[in-house]
Amino acid sequence: MKKWTEEERYETQSDLIRQALSSEDHALDTLLEGMRKRGESAVYLCGSRLDHDFCFGSEDIGVLLSVLPEDNAKAFVPGYHPGSTEVYVPFQGGLTIEYLVDGDVETRDVARYETAVLPPGQCHRIQPNLDRRAASLVVKTNLSHDPDVVRCADCGYFKDPLDCSLHRSWTVDDS
Repeated sequence: MKKWTEEERYETQSDLIRQALSSEDHALDTLLEGMRKRGESAVYLCGSRLDHDFCFGSEDIGVLLSVLPEDNAKAFVPGYHPGSTEVYVPFQGGLTIEYLVDGDVETRDVARYETAVLPPGQCHRIQPNLDRRAASLVVKTNLSHDPDVVRCADCGYFKDPLDCSLHRSWTVDDS
């Protein structure tokens, strides 16, 4: 396992988890609030690189905490994982996920404690909402698959990204 090369973020995330673990009852809310205050959109608890002193290394499964709206910048960009399943479980607030089905965009609201499962190859994005405050547990499988994620610029489904309805939805939101 490789240690994360972004030294400042490695130290920030280590400090956030250290603070949460030193709080009375090791409160998860302490970690989430610290993430929001410091602008850390996601913290991996387990993954293919060691993001902080408390991260478990694994090529099989990634487990992370994501907070919104801080994670909007990454989560709202369409992409798919060719060899990985992704599971979202919002436990504070909810999410709106857009995904492609036979070339058409479908939208699903995922309420608190519901589960959204995205199979390998399903292009998706979290719909941005700057007023939405949410936190989710995200699980990703098969982290050793290469490539791990494919974004619009490298999409194999459409020769021209403008032919993709999800790409068009994203570019409208991005303007």
